[in-house]
Formats: sequence, C-alpha cells, structure tokens
Amino acid sequence: RHQLGSARGRLSGLTAAGTRAAAGDGDDVHAGRGTTTNGSVANQKGKGLLLYAERPFKDFTLELDYLPESGSAAAGVFLRLPQEPATLDAAERSAYEVKLGEDKPPAFREPVHYTRSMFLTGAINLVGADSMHHRDQMSPRRFVSRAPGEWNTLRVDAVGQRYTVYVNGEKVNDFFGRKATEGYIGLVNRTPDFSVRFRNVRVTPRTATNAPNSVGELVATHDQRPPIKVLMVTATHGFRHTYGIEGAVELMRELEKTTELRVDTTENLATLNPANLAKYDVLFFANSTLRINPKDTTQAALRAVRLRAPIPNAVTPEQQRAVIDFVRGGKGVVLAHAALDANYGWDEYREMAGGGLFEAHPWTTHLRVINEAKTNPATRHLDDKFWIREEFYILDKSPRATSRVLLSLDNTSFGSPNMGRLPAPENSDHPVSWTRTYGQGRVFATILGHFRDTWQRPEFVQHLLTGIRMAAGRQPTESAARR
Repeated sequence: RHQLGSARGRLSGLTAAGTRAAAGDGDDVHAGRGTTTNGSVANQKGKGLLLYAERPFKDFTLELDYLPESGSAAAGVFLRLPQEPATLDAAERSAYEVKLGEDKPPAFREPVHYTRSMFLTGAINLVGADSMHHRDQMSPRRFVSRAPGEWNTLRVDAVGQRYTVYVNGEKVNDFFGRKATEGYIGLVNRTPDFSVRFRNVRVTPRTATNAPNSVGELVATHDQRPPIKVLMVTATHGFRHTYGIEGAVELMRELEKTTELRVDTTENLATLNPANLAKYDVLFFANSTLRINPKDTTQAALRAVRLRAPIPNAVTPEQQRAVIDFVRGGKGVVLAHAALDANYGWDEYREMAGGGLFEAHPWTTHLRVINEAKTNPATRHLDDKFWIREEFYILDKSPRATSRVLLSLDNTSFGSPNMGRLPAPENSDHPVSWTRTYGQGRVFATILGHFRDTWQRPEFVQHLLTGIRMAAGRQPTESAARR
C-alpha cells in the first residue's frame, strides 16, 4: 500500500512520500504549493495539482479522507494521468477526474440543473467536453457529502476501464472509460479562495483477470443464443434528445458485439411497413418523439397532437397500422423515455404504451426509485430503493391499471420542481418502468433515457437489455397485465 500526500516533507517539491506540486496555469503559477495541518494536506492558495510522481499505477484501489472547508470549496482526484503533466490544463484533458465538493460548471448551453450534477462529489468527467452530455462523463447517483467542515471518505476502484466510486461508504458511480489504463494519481484544488483538505491518502495495487472493460462486456452472453433482431427507430418530430439518442445508438453497437442483439437503426419511417417489420422480433422506439397529422387541421386539433401545423413526414395511417399489427400479432415493442412523449391522438399507441403519455417533467435531478418487482428478471439486480439522475416524466395517466409496474418514483424524495409544473394532487402514482401484453405481443416501457450517461450506467443497461429480451419473448417474466 502506498501512502500519498503524507505530512512529511515539503509539498511544494518532491516529498518523502513522493508527492510533487504541479503548477496551475496563468496567474496560478504558485497554486501547487501545499500546506500541512494536523496530518492533512491542502493547496496553499489558488488552483493547482499535487502529483504523486513516485510511480504510475495500473489497477488499484484509492482511499482517502477529504474535508471541504466551505460550501464553495471544490477539488478532485485525477486517475491515471498518462504522464507527468506540465500544467493543470494538460492534466484536465488527459485523464478522468473524480469530483469532490461542488465545482462551478462551465458555460455550457444546458441549464444549470442539467450541468450541476456533473460537478458534484462522485461525478467523473474529462475536461474539454463540448457538453455535459459527453461520452466521457458520468454524474453520481446522488450527492452524499457531509456538511462543510466535516471529514468524508472516498474510495475509487480502478480495474481495467471500470471506475467504481464510493463516498462515505455508499456506491455513487460505476463508469466504464476509454482512456489510459495506467498512469499517475494527482489531487487537484479547483477553488482559488477555498480549500479542500486531504488526509490518509493511500493506494493499494490490485491484480484482476478477465475484468470487463466496457458495459457491453459486463452484460455479455457466454452461451449460444438465437439472435434477437431489433429495429431501433430514432426519428423525431418533437424535441430531439440528440445526446440521449447518440448514447442509445452507441450502446446498441456495443451490445451487438457481446450479446444476441442484432440491431438496425433507422430515421426513415418508411421502414414501418409490414414486409420490413416481418424481419424483426422487436421494434424499439428510442427517444423518438413522433407525431401524427390529425384529420381535423384546426388549431385546437393540432395542439391536441402537439403540432403547430401539419408536417409532411408524420406517421401515416398505414405505418400506424403496421406497428399495431406487428405488436398485436405476437412481436415486441420497447419504449424509452421520449417515446412516451409521442404520437398524441393515436389512440392505439397510447393504449399499447399502457394508457399514459407525457404531461410534464417537473424534476430533472436525482430522485429515489422504488423497486416494486424484486423477482422480475429486469429488476432483480437493483436495490429495493436506489437513486438515479434523470429528466423524470410525469404521465397524464398512470399505466398501473393495465401493466405490471417494475419501478416507480419514491414521492418522498421530491424536492421543489426545477423544470415544469407539478402534477395535480390526484396524479400521485408515477411508474418509471413497466411491462404488459398487447394482443399477443409484449411491451416494455421506461421513462429513463434522457441523458447520455444513462445509456452507459450498468444498472440501466442490464434493465434495458432484459426488457428487450422480455419484449422478444426470450426471457421468462412474472405475469404481466394484459389489455
């Protein structure tokens, strides 16, 4: 076990424990100078990096205690810097950082209640992303740091490309990266006026064999299975969840390599015809905010289907019939996130989805979810209650009466709304995922999937993959409600 950041020696140079100060940029040229107090270490002033330069590490467990001196103090831990960085900027762009405290988000175009989660304790990110939806970032499940002035514990397991983060003993992140798998460790201070102190910093090298290096490898099948042929539709007429769609497409490519899924992705609604659909086992609407043109083109009728004017590429009556016949005839359909903000005025689609469609999303934040189906294959890997960050949809009608609800929101975790109006008091049942039968076919639906990082969370990927198998009729399930 290697001790980092010992109070021995001068932290402005190479210490007896091998910790070296790396300067910040510009006005922060002295930012790397450290101070020690009662066996803990912190930057003397400004932003900067304390680098453990004695040796790089491959697989390891990092443990430390940290104390933000104020609510505005922010710091982080760099993992596997591929070389000793000359500047803080170079470090930021070459290795993953685990956030500590609450750093100020950069000026992304997204609102603060989107960006804030990427800069909270337990988040993993890589500076230089053009958006908080970037592939190389993942928000924590929730914020669990103690009050400023109190000590917290951090543990990071880095094995292959997998980074598992625990704060105060609670698992808050599980992330598969794609950067260097060997490198240096550094402690960074990010707020010029406030410090985060560190103590008991230690690294234990690990030896792992056959460890998964991607979420696809984590859920890989190791036996021969008949392929499940999936047509994934990502076309949109309403709001386009660009990053969520990119995440879905990337995930399906991964799962094609490691599971029995065989996925064709399309933006062309002409593929929704009987002859083409006959090739597939499952139709997957991934964040596809589709619309139909109403027969009545008055403004009232258009508003009812969430249109301002008729559109030339709406889902046609023939395509509607092909989709319904496909499912009712014995195939499967999967609806993810904005597929429930779709096809207003198409009564059979609403019925197939379980009866409810999008009404509002008051909470885009971390909420607690209740696992209502611990024995179901799609949820038995999940805790009885767990936290996740999402743009949580509130539907205009709960699907509970027609469906087997798997997950639902814990209403006691609600805070003030940050993105939309609250639901009516009588609308207090908020399922998150559910299954049902529709005719002879099977439906799996989830409101999850807004953020790109959702599509890389191991717990969500297992949930979705099993849901696809259930929709295809390849996975035994509990009894599902029938239309």
